[in-house]
Amino acid sequence: MCLPQSPLKPSTFFPFIFTFLYYSNTLFMLIVGGMKSTGYLRHYLSPVAGGFEVLGSILLILHVLTNNGTPPAPSKSDGGKDVGNGYPVLLACYDVLGLFAVLAGLGVIISTDKRKSTVCWTMAAVNMALLRQREGHCNRLVLPGLGAIIFGFGLGNFLNLAGFDIENVNLGKKVN
Repeated sequence: MCLPQSPLKPSTFFPFIFTFLYYSNTLFMLIVGGMKSTGYLRHYLSPVAGGFEVLGSILLILHVLTNNGTPPAPSKSDGGKDVGNGYPVLLACYDVLGLFAVLAGLGVIISTDKRKSTVCWTMAAVNMALLRQREGHCNRLVLPGLGAIIFGFGLGNFLNLAGFDIENVNLGKKVN
């Protein structure tokens, strides 16, 4: 069931904004996720969050590469008959799975003391907007997107309780 429609249809209202958000989000998450994974942005769950963010970015890039260099077009709400905008179903899933992975990584960040970061919340909002735009006005992907954030939050809390700490993990550095 769809929520009430906005007077601005996503397929007619500045499609370049969607494309800009898609590319900038992908690039930002790839760079920041890579920095977290390699230890440049250190906090105690950065390798886990960075891994999810890099995985999501790779899936988003894979979608663009397999789609002749264009991000997914904003879809029209048609009751789910055209799941992938005419693309094969697996191709349509790369971007959605990528956004879910990025949201799970952001959920891990939310479970730490970095939850006050406006950048984290902004990127979560951008990814949720991309999910909503991907499905048109029908919000069938928004609840699973929230589920991805909750999954990441739960994973982060589990790792916190288990005592996972980046300071006690050897990241390939030579130990004397």
